[in-house]
Amino acid sequence: MQRACEYLKAESTDGCITLTSLPLGLNFYLLGASCPTSALPGCDKLSRLVVTPRSDSPQELVAVAVFFPLRGTIQYAEYLLSVTPSEEPWIDLEKPFRPSRDRIGQLIGEGQAAFLVADVGGKKVAYQPYAFAHDTVKLLTDKGYAVLGAGGGNLLCRYLLDEATPEEVEAAIIASPDGSSELETLRREVKSYQDLVALKDQTICNLRDNEKQLYKRHELTSLAAQILCGKDVPRQTWFNQSSGAKYRRLLKLFGSFSGK
Repeated sequence: MQRACEYLKAESTDGCITLTSLPLGLNFYLLGASCPTSALPGCDKLSRLVVTPRSDSPQELVAVAVFFPLRGTIQYAEYLLSVTPSEEPWIDLEKPFRPSRDRIGQLIGEGQAAFLVADVGGKKVAYQPYAFAHDTVKLLTDKGYAVLGAGGGNLLCRYLLDEATPEEVEAAIIASPDGSSELETLRREVKSYQDLVALKDQTICNLRDNEKQLYKRHELTSLAAQILCGKDVPRQTWFNQSSGAKYRRLLKLFGSFSGK
């Protein structure tokens, strides 16, 4: 694979590093970084990226993938870049970052995509910014990788520098090869909640209908009682409170008892 310096150049100014793509028109995207950057992981077609190393950190890590067309396809050149903080920080474009033996990780290419992967407690963990847009979660889990959610690239970079614990990484897993998926669990919980809301709405609707029926029954009972007691009820009031058919039925049933 070509060295990063053949695709990228770095300039250090005022405590920041600016990565620029080479040659002009070539683009790259960020998979993750252990320090603040001017773009979020997953912002593709970057031609420029500002990296701000932390002054209290002995080393920073930036993961980028340069993409370029080749014979009608998109190919990636992936790089883990080591950043040395100082008054004039610099980034090594000649030699790739080499993780420690107990924090193994790297960038890999799969088809037309690049992934940041690491071994976390014996579990293979992967992050890809477009995993959901391109439905690659299943692709990764089928290959034995556990998949990280949003922010996973930055987390893995910090993990490779021994700044994040295995527990933090495992807590960010959204899908595993064993079929368990936090995303699917959340979807089921949301569906269950939606079903409960629908049931609540239907229950409220039924209660309102029952209330209306009880009111109508009470209304008719009250009118019938007035007929039986021989009280005069204005015809307009009857038609406002019940239908003409019910009015005539009440007269037929109770009118003779009232002497009318």
